[in-house]
Amino acid sequence: MENIQKRKTIFTACLALLLCLQMLLPFATVARAETVEYSGVLEDLQKDANFDASQYPAVADDYSMQVFQIAESVNGTLILYVYQPSAYAKQLVASSVRLSQTRESADCDDYDLTLLDSEGIFQKYRVEGLTVSETSVRSYFIVCLHRPFDESIDDKPTDDNTIVGKAVPVEQIWTATTTENGVTYKAEYSEDTIAVTAEHFGFISYD
Repeated sequence: MENIQKRKTIFTACLALLLCLQMLLPFATVARAETVEYSGVLEDLQKDANFDASQYPAVADDYSMQVFQIAESVNGTLILYVYQPSAYAKQLVASSVRLSQTRESADCDDYDLTLLDSEGIFQKYRVEGLTVSETSVRSYFIVCLHRPFDESIDDKPTDDNTIVGKAVPVEQIWTATTTENGVTYKAEYSEDTIAVTAEHFGFISYD
């Protein structure tokens, strides 16, 4: 009788362990499925036979950040490739991008950026919170990038304002088109932007 009771206890313990493993398994599977490994920036760019790195020289005092290519990843995210000429002397990292998934600047939103890889003057960013549309033709109106303010290269405000960020103009409209041969990307420059040369945040009183 005692042996039968021991067997029941062991069976109950094994059954409880099996149920726990069954409950944990789906979560483990989801965690693995969400892990995405991205390739390097130069690895991506060199897949294009027309890519010529010599067309992107290093310039120590050029603090611009130029979007020169985009891509849509297999998991539905948007990737930006940025040329940052001063990277060897002064590396700058973008923090967000202002863009629209239409050709209208009025529909723009700000999205955080994650730097996935950098190699010299080339950078690869992932746009966070944006999902690529499933339509055959997709538009991306990229107005500007944002980066942290750097007092060693940026002009300080002349009034009582405090600046924490810097907008870097892009002003490009990209069109991604899916055909039976794959995806093609086309860029054009937008004229539907206004450059703000004098900024003041807050209130100004006039006599």
